[in-house]
Amino acid sequence: MNDGCYTNGAAHDVLNDAANLSNAQKRFVSLCISHCASNAGKQAWSPTLGLFWCLVQKVFGSSEVAKDITGSAWLEYSEIRWYSTWDLLNDIFMKWPSFEEVVEKIVTDGVSPANSSKLLGLLRDPRKSWTLRVELSAYIEGLEDLRHLCYFLEGDGTDMAFHVANRLKAFTDLFPNGQMKTLPSTNQIIQRAILWATTDGGYSVPTMPRAPPRSFAAISEEVRNQVVAERPRRRAAIQAVHQATFATLSPAERARREKRILDSQEKEAREQELQKALEEEADDTDRPPLTVDEWNAHVVTVVAPAIEYFTSRLIDSGGDRFLLHELFKGASVLNPSNAKQLSHAEAMDLLEKLRAYPALNRSGDDNIVDKLKKGFGAYKSKCMLVSSF
Repeated sequence: MNDGCYTNGAAHDVLNDAANLSNAQKRFVSLCISHCASNAGKQAWSPTLGLFWCLVQKVFGSSEVAKDITGSAWLEYSEIRWYSTWDLLNDIFMKWPSFEEVVEKIVTDGVSPANSSKLLGLLRDPRKSWTLRVELSAYIEGLEDLRHLCYFLEGDGTDMAFHVANRLKAFTDLFPNGQMKTLPSTNQIIQRAILWATTDGGYSVPTMPRAPPRSFAAISEEVRNQVVAERPRRRAAIQAVHQATFATLSPAERARREKRILDSQEKEAREQELQKALEEEADDTDRPPLTVDEWNAHVVTVVAPAIEYFTSRLIDSGGDRFLLHELFKGASVLNPSNAKQLSHAEAMDLLEKLRAYPALNRSGDDNIVDKLKKGFGAYKSKCMLVSSF
């Protein structure tokens, strides 16, 4: 399937070839803000929410399972396109009151018995369930704007480039100086979680700060290192088992075949070990957050990694997408609605940012940036006649 990113990438290739760019220049223009935004969303996990997602994927591995149980098709999601995962989790969250009933039916029907029983146990354990509901709400509410931004950036409209800078600014303005935006729906669930914990849960309001649990990222990294450490043993086992088959292959084909098998085994091992580690973390947690401040700090650990990942690459001057972001700021001048509000100095500063794109900054009389700057006055006069764009 060719999405907006693929289409825009193909257009870049045409421009790159026409401009006779160097490999370094081609690498710059191939960087994609859309994929960066999608990758940012993948950073937003926590142990309990991560465990929930692991189990959901295994229990509902086929969309037909959900259709057979609920009568409606399961939303499809892609490991590459994070925002499709957000859509599916949002759909689950919206149907939360009946979701446990669906899982109960799946357990009764014997579908994926080991994992469906674990998923039902997670939902029925009040401490874990309240943690999950708060985390899922924060994930949905805190990253909804990132999801919308992803869909916008995936577009392929001919005028999209002139609006990107404004959309990016609107998004980053939601998190000034990296601060978390207000999450009213999540705050309501937090109040209910505190009420359960301090009444039916039997927890007392603490006098000592709560020890922060291990992050999902830390657990994932630990699992990854474990799997990498086992690589020599797995490679040796693959060579021993497939020795006869490999003997008939060329060295290059043998290496490719071995890598495919090794990659598949390591992927399966990471998934199994990650689920096991997340289950242990969920069981080892001494107590849930018991105050609003504790819950707010916990919510930040869920959402903040995604925002930090995205802004560090676009806003920080050392980020790999910083110059690309600057380029789109320059392109905003080509939006008449923006241009007619700019002073001459502001326009010159923005147009200068277009030099980051090699095809617009060629040497000699063909330098497009120079031409745009020289013609801005006449261009702005025409823009004043445009009501909207």
